[in-house]
Amino acid sequence: MSSLVEGVHDALVGSTDPDNKLVRVGSKYNATAPAVSDGDNVYILLDAAGRVVVTGPVASDGVALGNPLPIGGDVDDTSPAAAAEGDRRVFRSTPEGNQIVELYKDNNALSPIAAMPGASEVKADFDATGATSTTRETLITPTSGKKIRIIAIMATLNSATAAIIGLYFGTGVDYSTNPGSIVALFLLDLTDLPSDKTNFPDGGGPVGAADEVLSVATNVDIGANAQFAIIYREE
Repeated sequence: MSSLVEGVHDALVGSTDPDNKLVRVGSKYNATAPAVSDGDNVYILLDAAGRVVVTGPVASDGVALGNPLPIGGDVDDTSPAAAAEGDRRVFRSTPEGNQIVELYKDNNALSPIAAMPGASEVKADFDATGATSTTRETLITPTSGKKIRIIAIMATLNSATAAIIGLYFGTGVDYSTNPGSIVALFLLDLTDLPSDKTNFPDGGGPVGAADEVLSVATNVDIGANAQFAIIYREE
């Protein structure tokens, strides 16, 4: 009596063709992987449900060996420790299992823009020049560690005195301190041009450095007669 009871895949068990008999392969379950030495016989490692256990040959940040095949990712809401050239990385994941993706240009991380992780919803701020408008005033202070990206600005002036109104990033005396920080310049007066505005593509407007404030100062004193509606994001 034959003891062969297996058949080819999808064939009926007990097929009479001896050339198509298959033998199931099993192994031994070990709750803890046993230590072995070079040349030892080793069981295929199974989990408690009998599934083959597959692990990568190296941990994250370790130097890649052979052809690692990592599957899944590590929960990591913040950037992990720096790795060296050639090190293997696993996917970064949110606690919900969503893969974290960052955009890079020339190997430098881009600031998050609209619809990217880290970018805030659109925010609005309404402010005015101070009592002495030639003295720098802070219009917006970003959340700690964030950058301000401007989307749109509308400026109005309730003064017959024509003034150059400069909005800029940082705490310089005025917009000319660091020309590269200028966000907008308006030349306004109550009679000829009492208001003006400037718009930028969402994600394409001027952006300050982390923790850098948005400031305003004018070339002549108009007191608290200039007002601003500012639309922005934090990144």
